[in-house]
Amino acid sequence: GPCCLMVHFALFSLGLAPLYLPTLLQPSQEALLHRSIQTWGISTLRQQIHARHVAKVAFYADESAVEVLDSNGLQRRVAIFPGVAPILLQDLRSEKLPFFVVPERPQAPSVVLAFARGFVSMLVVILVINALGMLDQ
Repeated sequence: GPCCLMVHFALFSLGLAPLYLPTLLQPSQEALLHRSIQTWGISTLRQQIHARHVAKVAFYADESAVEVLDSNGLQRRVAIFPGVAPILLQDLRSEKLPFFVVPERPQAPSVVLAFARGFVSMLVVILVINALGMLDQ
């Protein structure tokens, strides 16, 4: 928007553009990097495991996908199905590669519970303020 244009102009006019340009270019470079990472299927993952190009593997608890950290430090998600998990485990064990299961995220508390917690917290704050004599009577 206009505010951002004014900030850009001010930074350029003050000679601070070289400090600002890396942050301006960073998102597009990250997007370019993510587009350049090859997507792996299950067969490619198995080939890469046996070629020792995989550093670590994390299985999702529902066995819907694995997160793979390759030997170049790139992380990628590979979609799997439950029947292939034992085969991948066997491949990882045969190559002595580390793996683990990502614990399931706990369920989000209900809206009513969140409201009740917030309301009780607000009451406690009001009671403390009142006890300190900071409320007008």
